Amino acid sequence: EAALKQDISKVLEEMSSLVAQCQEIGIEGPVVVKATTAVRNAREAIRCRQDLVSGVKDDDDELLKDAVVRAAEFNVTGSELDKAKAALKRFEEQSKLMEALATAVAHGCFVGSG
Repeated sequence: EAALKQDISKVLEEMSSLVAQCQEIGIEGPVVVKATTAVRNAREAIRCRQDLVSGVKDDDDELLKDAVVRAAEFNVTGSELDKAKAALKRFEEQSKLMEALATAVAHGCFVGSG
C-alpha cells in the first residue's frame, strides 16, 4: 500500500509538472483542462481519505461529516469511508442518548437516594 501511495504521488507530481509546463508556454485545450481537473480531483481525494482517517482516529465528528460529503463528491470509496460512516453513526447514537438523558434529568425522572 505504501508503494502504491508513493506511485500515485509520483504520477500526480509528473502530471502537475506537465500541466504547469503547458500553461507556461501557452498550450491550452481540452486535454490540459482534463489533466488539471484530474490532478485537482486526485489531490482532493487524497486529502479526503486523510481526513476520514484522522476524523475516526481523533473522534472528530465535524471533520468526519465534511469528509464524508467530500468523499461522495470525489468518488472516494473503501474501508476509510466505511469506518468514517460507522463512527458518524456512533456519534449520532451517543448524541441521542445524551439528549434523552438530559431530558430525563430536566424532567426530574431521577430522584436522588440520599
